[in-house]
Amino acid sequence: MRKQDSPFLKSVKTTLEGHGYAHKSIKSYVDSTYRFIRFHGKRHPQEMGDKEVTEFLSWLATERKVSPATQKQALNALVTIYRLVIKKPLGKFEYARSTKSPRIPVVLTQEEVRRLLHQFTTPVYLLAVSLMYGSGLRLMECLRLRVHDVDIDRQQLTVRQGKGGKDRSVCLPPELNDPITVQLNNNHRQYQLDINAGRVNATLPPALARKYPSANRDWGWQYVFQALDYCYNKETGEQFRHHIHEKTMQRRFKAAVRADIRTVQEQLGHSDIKTTQIYTHVIRSRRVVSPSSRLN
Repeated sequence: MRKQDSPFLKSVKTTLEGHGYAHKSIKSYVDSTYRFIRFHGKRHPQEMGDKEVTEFLSWLATERKVSPATQKQALNALVTIYRLVIKKPLGKFEYARSTKSPRIPVVLTQEEVRRLLHQFTTPVYLLAVSLMYGSGLRLMECLRLRVHDVDIDRQQLTVRQGKGGKDRSVCLPPELNDPITVQLNNNHRQYQLDINAGRVNATLPPALARKYPSANRDWGWQYVFQALDYCYNKETGEQFRHHIHEKTMQRRFKAAVRADIRTVQEQLGHSDIKTTQIYTHVIRSRRVVSPSSRLN
């Protein structure tokens, strides 16, 4: 069974779209359902239930050694699919829990953040990482910001369908007023060119696109961090402008981190970059107090 050819998985995708699930969540739920079906020898989920779900989740923990977050994601996917698609809600069941130790996150100092931001020389990427840091946005929350989500007068941003599918308001740092205004002005010039070319068309959630067919051409629905080039729908031939791809942003961030490590390497006089990486790992995983701080 190929995932893209399965009528059931297509119905899963359509149902989740109709309930307003985000594209990334839909992909994750479809992938988890596909793994569940393959684990049980390609049996149809309609023929299975609590017992098979328990076996699958336990296998993920004991054999695949997945993280607790991955196991929970699979659980959420199957509970949702059985409730919305199969119309046979799951009951209560016990399964082996993943017990991977959580990794301690790296928390950068203010000086490290300044140095890292300095590595971003392209304004649009600098603005994006500055918003993520200054407004507490997750990567996709930042990239999915629309023009109407930015309120400079009130100094706030509106995050749509954030963590847990909830909307929330966050502060817009005053020091980012000018950069985000420049970004919106640049976008509006491109928007006018797109209108003149007859091809302006921002991507919208499927349910919203059905309810408001012309909303994708409104200025307010355009992405703040729009992609430079148009994408194409292979089925319809339609051109549309999406937001910057998350992998592009991730590559930029990794490049900035590598450049930052190189800067530290030069300052410390290390000949091997691995020595610098070990050094920076140690100083970030220990509470190091500079000798000069003890003088005060």
